[in-house]
Amino acid sequence: MKPSSFCTISTYNCSYELIGLLLSLSLYHRNETIYIMCDSKTKNEVDNMTPKPKLNIVFCVELDKYDGLNRMSMVQKGIWSEFQMMKANVIKRALEKSKDTLFLDSDIIIMDIINDVDDTKELGVSPQIISQKYIDETGYYNGGVLWTKNNNVPDDWIKFTEKSRYFDQASIEDLVKKYDYFEFGENYNLQCWRYYLSDEKSDKIESYITSDRSRGLLYKDKPIKFIHTHFLDQRFKDFNQMIISHLFEIKHYKLLLIIYRVIHK
Repeated sequence: MKPSSFCTISTYNCSYELIGLLLSLSLYHRNETIYIMCDSKTKNEVDNMTPKPKLNIVFCVELDKYDGLNRMSMVQKGIWSEFQMMKANVIKRALEKSKDTLFLDSDIIIMDIINDVDDTKELGVSPQIISQKYIDETGYYNGGVLWTKNNNVPDDWIKFTEKSRYFDQASIEDLVKKYDYFEFGENYNLQCWRYYLSDEKSDKIESYITSDRSRGLLYKDKPIKFIHTHFLDQRFKDFNQMIISHLFEIKHYKLLLIIYRVIHK
């Protein structure tokens, strides 16, 4: 099944990436609901953007405290985990109105219909698919993707993060010990980090990624549902360019326009 709703968080610093998420989501989930926890500047940016995303957007303007702060400055102030737990708070808000919700980081581009939610479970999580060295450091699951229908999950995520070895991310390992869960497949959440930090070399990961005019971008012959990357981060230049090249090859100009809008802010 598809999620009943989506949710995300963003401050103005990342609003150009949020716009990429919204426009790409509206290609594949037109008129569906997304809850956005953000600051006032971000709401204003989305309200005034053109074209308008074809989505039912519900704003929760609660992040003005973090306006102008990036990750490094929040870590220095000791409030990065607090900020990350706004993910749990927006999930709570979504579950007040929707029977379930899929949290997505704002630096995600949707590339296909998200329709593999197992609603017999209480929790859906996304493995990072990176080498054990980095799993030990940052956690087995990615903190940028989490589905749930259980109102207790966000509160437990906050609680487990207080003692987490790596912010909001490693604490997901504690969530899967408590709740029935499913894992999104390899064709979901194709992160730049998988390309660079996997046990398999980058060229091997690249060999799994193909493109087809009728089916879009594929990972091991399954449609890539969404990618997760920072297009303006030079560390990820090779990964980003590979994705863009595939989109040019199949003439997927709508996604290319969205990605170039992100790149040029």
